[in-house]
Amino acid sequence: LNAIAGADPADPTALQAPVPDHLYKLDGDLRGLRVGLDTAWASYGIDAPTQQALEACLAVLKDAGATVVPVKMPDTQAALAAWTPMCCAEVAATHAENYPSRAAEYGPGLKGLIEAGSATSGLDYARAHDVRQQFRGQMAALFRGVDVLLAPAFLGQNMTLERFASFGSQVDDWDNLLRYTAPFD
Repeated sequence: LNAIAGADPADPTALQAPVPDHLYKLDGDLRGLRVGLDTAWASYGIDAPTQQALEACLAVLKDAGATVVPVKMPDTQAALAAWTPMCCAEVAATHAENYPSRAAEYGPGLKGLIEAGSATSGLDYARAHDVRQQFRGQMAALFRGVDVLLAPAFLGQNMTLERFASFGSQVDDWDNLLRYTAPFD
């Protein structure tokens, strides 16, 4: 995070605030760190190796002195659903110069996002924005009691190149990929 955080002269949307040193306290002592864990939410739908990795991570955190605090995650389904129109519209805007003129160069997943984004109305985008703001407030409330939240980033192990080439062709591909990340985007 130290390497990528902060101002970027090539990105006018980058945060211009000073970047704290995120590494200064990495001495192995996590006493006082409050780790939020909603076991049911963090384990839902993940494969066995990912579950084992989550449990191993939890053990390391406890051994280093962190305190595990049981939390109840707000419902992430609405935030996940709201992510779709927002992301799709933003992707369509970003690729407007090259799509559809170079559509043959796009895979099915990105094509689907762009096409959905082109069909997203301003009203749909505004409604999704409202859902995002509500979820943001719920997460702010959750973080008043914890410092970090423990959860996987993905339901399973990394995709193979073969699976990646067909990504987006199954109805639940995006939901499965984004379940633990998109609500926070």
